Amino acid sequence: MRFGLLLLINMAYCCIPVSAQSRTPREVAEQLAANDGRKLGQVACIPALPLVAKLHLSELKKNTKHSDEVRIIVEPFLNRQ
Repeated sequence: MRFGLLLLINMAYCCIPVSAQSRTPREVAEQLAANDGRKLGQVACIPALPLVAKLHLSELKKNTKHSDEVRIIVEPFLNRQ
C-alpha cells in the first residue's frame, strides 16, 4: 500500500514547477512563509488529502477497503499518457 501513497506524492511532485524543484524544501518553506499564512480568508481542502488519509487508514486497519476505493479513484489519472 505504500506504493499507492508514493504514487500520489509523485503525482503531486510532477505538478510542481521546475523552479520550485531546484530549491531545497527549507528554501521553499521560507519563501512561502514570507508571503503566505498572514490571514485565512478561506478554508479549503486539498482534494487528494482525503485519499492519503484513506491509504493511511487502510494500513492502520490492515484492511484494503479504503485503499481499493483510492485505487478506483486515481486509476483514470494513472492511465493517462
